[in-house]
Amino acid sequence: MDTAEFKAVGSILTAETKNVSKENEAKLDELIKRCILNPNDPSIQEPQFMFSVNGVDVCPLGSLNAITGRAGVGKSIVCTLFVAAAIGGEISLSPDLRLEAKNQPKSLLWVDTEQHDYNIARQWRRIRATLGLPDDANPDTLAPALQFLKLRPLKPETRL
Repeated sequence: MDTAEFKAVGSILTAETKNVSKENEAKLDELIKRCILNPNDPSIQEPQFMFSVNGVDVCPLGSLNAITGRAGVGKSIVCTLFVAAAIGGEISLSPDLRLEAKNQPKSLLWVDTEQHDYNIARQWRRIRATLGLPDDANPDTLAPALQFLKLRPLKPETRL
């Protein structure tokens, strides 16, 4: 689809929306035009990645990466494994599963919006055990440093 066709699609979309002014329609058309990507552009470069899982790159640097799922499916455990790999460089979860940090961060921030303090502390114990660190290891003194931010006491509208 060329730019003219894409612009026409944008116009059709806005024309179907109720109460859209000509000015807003023109703004949307301009926005769409600026957002068109030419996949053949030679200046497009492969991003750097934060991790690889069994040699497959995941989590591009500069991207917002999220782990989502319903309660009880293991999101927190997956997060602990990624954090442990970011600190330790590489962890083997089994003979068939290896998680490697490709770019070690300067610091890590674990933001939790819903867990009790005990559960957040348990995540640290899991990370510590995965890395084979002593019981008295302090997450602030690691390289990279790890800090935990608990937002549970805040009202949901404040957490955002």
